[in-house]
Order: sequence, then C-alpha cells, then structure tokens
Amino acid sequence: MEVLRGLPQQVDYFDEGAWYAMVGFVTVYGKEDVRITFKNGMEVPTKNE
Repeated sequence: MEVLRGLPQQVDYFDEGAWYAMVGFVTVYGKEDVRITFKNGMEVPTKNE
C-alpha cells in the first residue's frame, strides 16, 4: 500500500513497484486469451492488437 500511496493520482509511466503491489498473477490460456488477475481478485482480459 505504501508504494501505491506514493504514486500520483494519474500515472503515465510504468512503475515496477506498483505493478508488483497490484497484480497477483497473469494467466496465459493462449495467444488470444491472456488475463491479468489483481490482488483484489478482479480479472481483466488483455487487448490483443
């Protein structure tokens, strides 16, 4: 939580500490099906372009 509190309200750069503080794990089911699961249990599919 300290890492997240230290960030500005809007982040426009990648912050490795924030990534590890928020993300629980990434699941790859296939090339077109990758999902990020946050530590709070929320799962978000990625957008493949």
